[in-house]
Amino acid sequence: MGHALDVRTTVPQATASRVASHDSESSSPVAVVIPKAAVLLVDDQPANLAVLKAVLEPLDLDLVICSSGADAIRRLSEQDFALILLDVQMPGMDGFKT
Repeated sequence: MGHALDVRTTVPQATASRVASHDSESSSPVAVVIPKAAVLLVDDQPANLAVLKAVLEPLDLDLVICSSGADAIRRLSEQDFALILLDVQMPGMDGFKT
């Protein structure tokens, strides 16, 4: 049985690293830093991870890649993620247990 992957997403243009605004008390511009959205990719198949990475890289996201459910749990304890794309059929700790 083969694997199939269909990913579709819409990401707002507000992923720029800096946005110009003005301080309300003066007319000086203020630089506001908008952090990149962190996305956790979890799959035991390197080919699937490569496809996800290729699709998402142009969106200028902070991509974090894990190859197991245990590794994903460890990363979740270290960082917050805006989105998690998780394979449900992995050896050891599958996506449902993760």
